[in-house]
Amino acid sequence: MKRKEEIKVTFIAYVWSMEERKKIRKKENICGEENIFFHVSLIKYESNGFFDQTTLPGNVGLCGKQTVPRSAAAFTTAVEQMLSDLRVATPKINGFFAAAAEEKAAVGGGNVTVYGVAQCARTVSSSGCLNCLQVAYANLQSCLPDAEGRAVDAGCFLRYSNTSFFADNQTTNLDPFLNNGQ
Repeated sequence: MKRKEEIKVTFIAYVWSMEERKKIRKKENICGEENIFFHVSLIKYESNGFFDQTTLPGNVGLCGKQTVPRSAAAFTTAVEQMLSDLRVATPKINGFFAAAAEEKAAVGGGNVTVYGVAQCARTVSSSGCLNCLQVAYANLQSCLPDAEGRAVDAGCFLRYSNTSFFADNQTTNLDPFLNNGQ
């Protein structure tokens, strides 16, 4: 068995707010490996390097417990469009991070708004980011029409919700990074 000081620990964190960044600190004397999932973040540490990993076995969609009974079709369409846009745009964005909101007209009047975030580890390549987000996108398809879903993998995560979980001024203009914007 290796002594603690002989184990090289690699640490990575996905976080969405400055407040979370302040709370997360690199721990000393960590042994083994761990993936920690918070509501909107992932902390991962292992005793070997993993910076170039994008997808690993065991990745799944983490679905919410509530479905969207009213306007489910409009909600599903809005989520699929937004997640597809995030999947395509995020690997092209410096820093591999994007937050978006998508609004669709609901049958019978009114609008449905969905919110989403995609992020890849900065240590993966653009193609690795795209590959990871494609897997995450596929994993989230089984969550619809749940009100929220998350997919976490070694190199990325993708999340959607019918409730905003970021400030309005934190959204990313995805148009320049989509085919119709180039």
